[in-house]
Amino acid sequence: MTPPASLSIWVLLDLSSLLRGIKKQVNLANPDRHNAAVILATPQYAKLLEDEAFMKEFVDFMSGSEKVEQFHVLGAVVDHVAPPVPRNNPVQGLSILRGRLDSILPDLWTPAPPKAVEDADKVAALTIDFGNPHLTMPLANTTFLNHRTSTLLASRFDLSQGSPRLSERIEKHWQQITLPLEEQLQSVRDLGLWAPLVPLTHPRVVTESFGNIVRRINLNNESTPASNELEPAVDELHNRKSYLVKQSTMGVWAMIMPPVYSQSGADISSPRDPDPTATFDENHSATDLMSATSSRLQELYGQGGRLYQILSGGGGWGAKKGLLSLDPQRTHFSLSEEEEMQRFIQAMDGGNFVPVGSKIQFFASTETAAKPTNGAFSGVVFGTAGAASASADESSDTGPVVLENIFGALSDEGVFVTSSDAAADTTPGFNNDWRLNVPHSRIFVGKAD
Repeated sequence: MTPPASLSIWVLLDLSSLLRGIKKQVNLANPDRHNAAVILATPQYAKLLEDEAFMKEFVDFMSGSEKVEQFHVLGAVVDHVAPPVPRNNPVQGLSILRGRLDSILPDLWTPAPPKAVEDADKVAALTIDFGNPHLTMPLANTTFLNHRTSTLLASRFDLSQGSPRLSERIEKHWQQITLPLEEQLQSVRDLGLWAPLVPLTHPRVVTESFGNIVRRINLNNESTPASNELEPAVDELHNRKSYLVKQSTMGVWAMIMPPVYSQSGADISSPRDPDPTATFDENHSATDLMSATSSRLQELYGQGGRLYQILSGGGGWGAKKGLLSLDPQRTHFSLSEEEEMQRFIQAMDGGNFVPVGSKIQFFASTETAAKPTNGAFSGVVFGTAGAASASADESSDTGPVVLENIFGALSDEGVFVTSSDAAADTTPGFNNDWRLNVPHSRIFVGKAD
């Protein structure tokens, strides 16, 4: 069995005393002779990844007393470091994972194929391997920091002569990080999911759609334009509970359940489905509602349900009246021609986004600082930042703070999850690739104290 890796987040302020302050708090040994580390750095610390003097001292510290001949470092600049649950706001600093090269950074030095032409301007990305499910997170744009679109650097240090010596450094556009979990996850349902949303409507059956366009739904046993119920619900939320949302940032998402899990033609909600009446109830706790809603959404993900952001909709006349367009982006990098053709064929066969007979329920994102768990958390956290991120630096003037047993980061643009499920080949609407970009949403693996 692979020795467990070391996880930590360093919340930083004073770079000149960074390692000195860290060493006072952590006595870092290396009995398992780990020879690799991942550093996720927020933009203000991007220069550390290319500062040879700092990196040498970092490698000397990470290799511990049990010196190894070589030490490998993958450095990436991310939008934000994930906060320790249950805090909601991101923090600025470094997130560290240490382990063995062949375990946590497979094929780090294997030349990667060049970017596709369509991806020339896209930022680099990391893919986190949980077992069956994989999560891909786009990195931060660092153009104005170091003239790189994004920063993903692999460095090799020689320690055979005592002090670390940089022997090789390459720039990458993608790298997989394999998490040395005690047990590899078998399914999406094994992932923790937190998406702070409140329901706007009851689930409705889709009666007409094409690809990512929802045209009509069953409302009171009649096929009606898809936005007919949603638009007044959004207006009511702004009028009655404006403190939950901000006009400039509020987003709307749709949870789609494949037909195989839906009651054909039924308009009646399950008692376990999020109840929109609670959203507009002045006496109902928004935090409790978000917690119950997120718990139910996690269950639905395990059954093939997927969240899609509504990009546009409503308005229009005739055939275009009430149309809703769902976000079609399900992967960070572009698809191959074969994958694109497969998706086109699926769409022609009934639509692999919202096939007729599937159920759709609408939700609104909120700016309420709700929390995924109520206790301390150890494990891995990735997700999407929110509008409050710009002022979310929780560092203090007392120097660096070390948060042990947690690793992760947040993207401003969202994260992409891929899983392998045979149902995707036979069930319209059951997608293995999906994007989670709900503000303040999290995907996590670990335990709360």
